[in-house]
Amino acid sequence: MDLSNKKLPFDDILYSIITLGNKALILPDEYRTELLQVPDYSLDSYRPGQRHFVHWRYADDVKLTTTEMSVGDAESQKFSLKSVMKDASWDWKEPHRGFGVVDVRGDNYTLWPFIYILEGIRMQHLSSQLVKKVSSEGFDVVGEAPSLTKPKFHNVTVKNVPYRHFNDFYALAMQTHSACDCEWPQFGPRKTDKRRYVGDERIMCRHAIALSRHLIEESTGKILDFLPELTGIMDPYWKLKDRVIFGDSKLGITQMNSLVGSIIAYMGVEEAFDLASAQ
Repeated sequence: MDLSNKKLPFDDILYSIITLGNKALILPDEYRTELLQVPDYSLDSYRPGQRHFVHWRYADDVKLTTTEMSVGDAESQKFSLKSVMKDASWDWKEPHRGFGVVDVRGDNYTLWPFIYILEGIRMQHLSSQLVKKVSSEGFDVVGEAPSLTKPKFHNVTVKNVPYRHFNDFYALAMQTHSACDCEWPQFGPRKTDKRRYVGDERIMCRHAIALSRHLIEESTGKILDFLPELTGIMDPYWKLKDRVIFGDSKLGITQMNSLVGSIIAYMGVEEAFDLASAQ
């Protein structure tokens, strides 16, 4: 279906992707640039190869927690990423980076990008034998996960793993973050002049999310199952990957992140994910 010569409202684009059958969809090339735009920030001050930084530096997040929450709140509310995702909603017309969680014991901030939630969980499902734990159990667990772009493995550490034998494992789920040797934890966070919080901003990359899912499944109930399952969002995701073209090119990872976030908001979080609680 060739819509490359039509100027479509954004909701028509989202609807066309969601309802696309087995055909290919060609959309106007101009939307590839528009997906990187953030209100009040210009792309023109960036080189063409760096314009994706506008999204990662200035787009809004879907903030799931606040600085007012305490350890007691996390425990009484039985916090998990998927439990608080249930109530999340945002404007699908505006670009968003992902879900944001404030460290309950400090002011550090962890971003869970939309695209990395999908790709990390999918990586573990499709290549479970390649995602491995290489250290013993503990607050921090070291492992490895395959690169999706190069024939190599990334070293990754998931920090504050919410093992159920800890008294405050729900609070630990709010503190879960990672360290990885891939590039996005270094290049993705907001710069200091635009941080929303005083402390550090941390990004959960797809390798860390893949290892988190592996640890949860390997533990057979010993770790809080805090991650969602991928349901309704996967069909639009595969269409974007395989059958949607903007002009004569497919989307980059940042454009995919922006568009996937809009699709999730448009279809509804509980349609996009299985958020059944595992307390």
